[in-house]
Amino acid sequence: MLEAHDAWRADPVLYAQQALGQDVDWWLPRSMAEVMSRSSARLAVKGCNSGGKTHMAACLVQWWVDCGLGRAVTTAPTAPQVHGLLWRQLARIRRGREGVVGGRLLVSSCRLEGAPGCYAYGRSTDQGVRFRGEHADEDAALLVVLDEANGIRDDVTAELDGIAAGGDVRILMLGNPDDASGSFHDAFAEDSDRWETLTVDAFSTPNFECWPTPDALRAADPAELDARSMRPYLAMPTWARQRYEERKWRDDDPWIQSRVRGRFPGRASGHLFSVETLDAAAARPAHDVGGAVRAGLDIAGEGRDETSYHVVCIGNGSILDSWHSPAKDAFFEATARLKSHWGGRLEEVVYDATGIGQLAWQTLEDAGFDLVQYHAGGSPELADPEDGRACVNAKAEMYQAFADRLDDGRVAGLEDRLTRAQLAGVRYHRDSRLRLVIDSKRIADPSRPSPSPDRGESLMMAYYRQGQRWTVLA
Repeated sequence: MLEAHDAWRADPVLYAQQALGQDVDWWLPRSMAEVMSRSSARLAVKGCNSGGKTHMAACLVQWWVDCGLGRAVTTAPTAPQVHGLLWRQLARIRRGREGVVGGRLLVSSCRLEGAPGCYAYGRSTDQGVRFRGEHADEDAALLVVLDEANGIRDDVTAELDGIAAGGDVRILMLGNPDDASGSFHDAFAEDSDRWETLTVDAFSTPNFECWPTPDALRAADPAELDARSMRPYLAMPTWARQRYEERKWRDDDPWIQSRVRGRFPGRASGHLFSVETLDAAAARPAHDVGGAVRAGLDIAGEGRDETSYHVVCIGNGSILDSWHSPAKDAFFEATARLKSHWGGRLEEVVYDATGIGQLAWQTLEDAGFDLVQYHAGGSPELADPEDGRACVNAKAEMYQAFADRLDDGRVAGLEDRLTRAQLAGVRYHRDSRLRLVIDSKRIADPSRPSPSPDRGESLMMAYYRQGQRWTVLA
C-alpha cells in the first residue's frame, strides 16, 4: 500500500503516470478521471475497439484501492470477460510496479487488496440480486465498473440504482455500441440527463492524429500508417484501414459505425430519434446569421411539467436561445423574456393551443407577437403521402419532420442535455392503417412514467409554420 499521497488521490491521471508508469495524458483518460473524481459520479463510455476505455478503467480501479478511497467491484456478462478484459489489463499495468504502489494482486481470483477496507474484486453476474448488500460506507466510497455493459442485463443496472441511493457510489459503464437497446444505450438516450457520457471514435484517439478522417486514412501511404510512435493499447491505423477495405470504405456500415466510429448503428427499436443524430446536432455549433427568428413555446400544465421555449434562426435553422422553468408563473416570465431578448427580430411565436394553451393567446397577443397555433390532435397536412409515411395527427407529423431534419443534419446548437434526453426517449408505433402514432411516455414505459417532453416539443414547434407545417430552413 503506498503512503498517503494527496496529489495522486486528487488526480487519477497523475497517479496513473507516476505510480503505474502509464501514458494516459490525452483527452479520454483525462475526461474519465475528471468525472470519476466526483462524488456519486455516473459515467457511461461507448467506443471503438481498443479505444482506451478499459485501459483507463483498470487504472481507475487501482487508483481507487491504492489511494484508500474504499471498495471497488467490477463485473462483465461472463467470467472469461471479467478475467480477460479489465483484470488482464490491470495485471499487465501493475506488473513491475509493486515497489511503488504496494498492495497485493491475486490475479487468478481477480482481487486487489490495499489497506484495511480498501480492495477491489471482479465477478460475472447475470442476476441483479447478486449486487444486493453492496453499499458505500460512511467513511469509504464504492466504485462499480461494468465492462462490456451492452451485454449486461437490465435488472443488474436497475439494482445498481438502489445501491447508489445512499453514500458515495460511483458507477462506470463501458462498452461497444453494438445494440441500440437496453440500459447501456439508454444512458446515452432517454437517461442521458442522469449520466455523464463519452464517445470514443478511433479517429479521435492519438494514434490517428495524422489521419483524423476516413478520407485521410484512405489517402495515406500504407507503409507510413504504423511507422509513427503509437500507444500500443489503442487501435492502430492499419487495423482500421483493413476493416474499411473489407467493407468497401462504407462509413455507414453497422460494424464500422460500432467498432471503429463508436456509434450506435441506427435507431433503437420503436424510437423515433437516434442517439447519434441528436449528438451530432449538439456538436454542430449554432451560428446567428442575423435576420428574423421564430420561437416555439410549450406552456406547462399541472404536475411536473415545465414551461419551455426555443428560438431558432430562420436563415439557417440554428438554435439561438432556450429557456425552461417549472414555476407556476413561468409563462409570464417566458413571454417577457421573449419580448425583451428577441422582440425586434421575432417573426412568429408558435404555441400549443390545446389544454392550458387555450388561455394564453390573449397574453401573447398583448405582447405584440404574431402567433401560430399548434394543435397536436389536429389533422396532419400530409394526411396520406405517397411515400407511405402517413401520420395519425399533427403531432406525429411534427415529430417525424423533426426526425427528418436531424437525419439531414439541419439542426445545430442542440446543447441542452435534458432536451436531447426527452427526444431520445420518444417512442412510436404504427396503427392498423400504418400511420405513425407517438406514444405517451407512460405508455412507452409504464414502469418509468415521466413528464411530457416539454423542452423537445417547444424545439420542434419552433420549426412549425402556418400553411407550411415543415418549414424548410437552410
